[in-house]
Amino acid sequence: MKAIRIFLTGVLLGAVCGWALGFLRFPYVEKNLSFLLGFVTCIAVVLLGMILLFIWNRNKQFIRLIGKDTSGQNAISPIRTYSVIWIAVSVFVLMGGLISGLLIYRQNELIETQSLNQNRITKEQNELMESLRRSNLDILLRKITDRVDEELKNNPARTLNDNTIASIVAAFNYSFAPYRSLDGDSLSARKLSPEKGQLLLALCERKIDSASFDQVKRRASFSGADLRKMDFSGVNFDGADLKGADLKDADLNGASLIGADLRDANLWGVKLNKAKLTKADARRADLRWAQLNEAWMDTANLDGADLSNAQLRKANLRKAKFRTAKLNGALLNEANMEGGDIVDASLQKANLTKTNLTNADFTRTNFMEAIMTDAELVNAVVEKDWFEKLDGWQIAVAKEIQKKYKIVHFENMADLPRYHLERN
Repeated sequence: MKAIRIFLTGVLLGAVCGWALGFLRFPYVEKNLSFLLGFVTCIAVVLLGMILLFIWNRNKQFIRLIGKDTSGQNAISPIRTYSVIWIAVSVFVLMGGLISGLLIYRQNELIETQSLNQNRITKEQNELMESLRRSNLDILLRKITDRVDEELKNNPARTLNDNTIASIVAAFNYSFAPYRSLDGDSLSARKLSPEKGQLLLALCERKIDSASFDQVKRRASFSGADLRKMDFSGVNFDGADLKGADLKDADLNGASLIGADLRDANLWGVKLNKAKLTKADARRADLRWAQLNEAWMDTANLDGADLSNAQLRKANLRKAKFRTAKLNGALLNEANMEGGDIVDASLQKANLTKTNLTNADFTRTNFMEAIMTDAELVNAVVEKDWFEKLDGWQIAVAKEIQKKYKIVHFENMADLPRYHLERN
């Protein structure tokens, strides 16, 4: 019993010492876990050797400690001795595994903490670099606008000289290149140039001479400009390069973008009511929820564009291209889509009430649940089984269309089987 009490007292004292070291956060051990691991391993090896030696000498007190009464026995059998040895070894292996697992867990915590600190430092450095870059760009922007203001002072014609125009063009094409900016903890998905947007807005607000502005438009690139929520209503952007520009929620009502390059531009929610987009190239542009009521978009190229839920009431879309475009839920009431190329497009739940689709080609186009009341479909190019598809699309006026039109084969330059709708 005395030996057991001594053993339990030793265990308790060891636990108290371990708790004290942990509470005091012994600095050298905390920062150098390899030292702690080696130290504990050394103690474990020494203790294991002492216990094995103790057992080897057949100490009866140790045997009684593990619960074996040796009274009446003069010697311990070899089998019993080896059993005790294996038990002791197993206990130390288990303790070593637990200690190693604890140390590895602690090591992982330290590595994770170091990684977080490194990420924080990197983020701060990136923010500092971006702040410095933007500061330099802001200085250049102010210099250009101050130069323009100085030149327009006491200048009723509002014209700019060639040197000023050249500096503006150089800023748009070189100095204000689009870049990914920090958006919270990560970089923005799109490369944009806020400085391009600010300079372009400044030029429009100063109402410079149209001839001077035309020179800027012709020579400068506004691609990647950040123009979100800006007011450009009534501005002439004919032929402007606006590839990849972000015009989300911008006001371009009544603006002129004839022949403008709007490829891959973000035009989500943009206001383009009564705007002129004749021959504009808006391939793959995002025009979801855009307002294009009464807009002129004849011969515009909108292949692959997304016009879901866009408003195009009474819009002129004559001979416009909509291949693979999405017009789901779009409002096309009374729009003119005569001769339009609408192949492989999607017009699910679109409103085509009184829409003119004469001579339009909507081969393989999806009209699921579209509203086609009083739509004009004379000579519209369709598939041979278009009437069968019409039944499956759950169109309310499907029967009326089938009574009003018939599918007729017609000759074509490619000598391929083509069909269009003719009145009965």
